Amino acid sequence: MSNSVIITAGGRGTRMSSTEKKQFMKLNGRPLLFCTIDKFVKHDLIDEIIVVLPDSELVSYKKQILQEFSGKPIVCTAGASSRQESVYNGLNAIDDTDGIVLIHDGVRPFIEKEEISLLIRTAEVTGGVIPATRVKNTVKRVEGDIVTETLDRDKLIQVHTPQVFSKELILKCHEAARHDCINRFTDDASILEYYGYKVKYIICSDRNIKITNPIDLLIAEYILKEGQDDK
Repeated sequence: MSNSVIITAGGRGTRMSSTEKKQFMKLNGRPLLFCTIDKFVKHDLIDEIIVVLPDSELVSYKKQILQEFSGKPIVCTAGASSRQESVYNGLNAIDDTDGIVLIHDGVRPFIEKEEISLLIRTAEVTGGVIPATRVKNTVKRVEGDIVTETLDRDKLIQVHTPQVFSKELILKCHEAARHDCINRFTDDASILEYYGYKVKYIICSDRNIKITNPIDLLIAEYILKEGQDDK
């Protein structure tokens, strides 16, 4: 048994308003993706890292990643047209199909070491767990430009990554979705939910931000400047 992490870095990053894909933009002088990989290379409970890259950048970034990191097996594989398909490619690149897999966004460089450990230990018991934060703002349901309902935010969470699962279970659900020709899932927990499995959640740090636009990049730089990043 082993613990693997799939880091998804195959997106186009259109919201960043840059010709360079967001996962390769610089944070503290290094590609954002490298700052994310750091967290798992340095973690004692991670045995293997799978990086899912855009097909057009696979060769060049694979070379850079393998030059940058050592001491832990790293496999680079090509992404696909959707996140769901890209994760499936990553699952099929895993060496040992027994154990736990973490599925993480390549643009979330601030996941904390203790949270990774807690997620792994929880998934070993439950089969599936996701990190989340509480909803701070009032959330309303709308139709067109009309508000139709105010939702109870005490029953809502904002979902983060890494989402962590039994390798056998998440692969089984992904293969079922492919068999059923369903390709609409935006996160992996929703695939388990669709097929009737219960997914636990734990509250994580607000610092585990997803960098998707220029403001997020400024926040990330502030976190590093203030020394708030967990090493």
